[in-house]
Amino acid sequence: MQGLLDGYKKGPFFCELMDCAAHDPAVALIAERLSQMDPAELRRRADIAEVELFNQGITFTVYSDKDAIDRILPFDLIPRVLTAREWDILEQGVRQRVAALNAFIWDVYHDQKILKDGIVPAHLVLGNANYRPEMVGFDVPLGTYVHVCGVDIIRDESGEFLVL
Repeated sequence: MQGLLDGYKKGPFFCELMDCAAHDPAVALIAERLSQMDPAELRRRADIAEVELFNQGITFTVYSDKDAIDRILPFDLIPRVLTAREWDILEQGVRQRVAALNAFIWDVYHDQKILKDGIVPAHLVLGNANYRPEMVGFDVPLGTYVHVCGVDIIRDESGEFLVL
């Protein structure tokens, strides 16, 4: 039986599994278990997970697709282990990003300083099909315009998380 990680070469790139296993016992345990698993077993487990995700309704629809079928949200079967410190960095970054988005939208519908100062061209906002003039001056509960958003998270060259 060939192990899942046999022959794996990460090259010069940062690999969360291999680079973190050397100093994190939780990641080392995952790497050890994966090294003992054959690719067919991982595929079998991934298939089971996809069925469960679909059955639980964890899907999205691409409405521009002519078939508009439900698709399963992308899911990584191999867990990403985060330290408490990494989680704190991510939490602070996500909170900051969502606060910035809410502040931007509040400004667009109130003072419009970001448009008047030319930081964002007014035509990109005011001419956007999603701009709602009826929202001008309206205060939403708790200042929350953004209820759901995607946030880009990367690692820098030293392996530290950054929230874009």
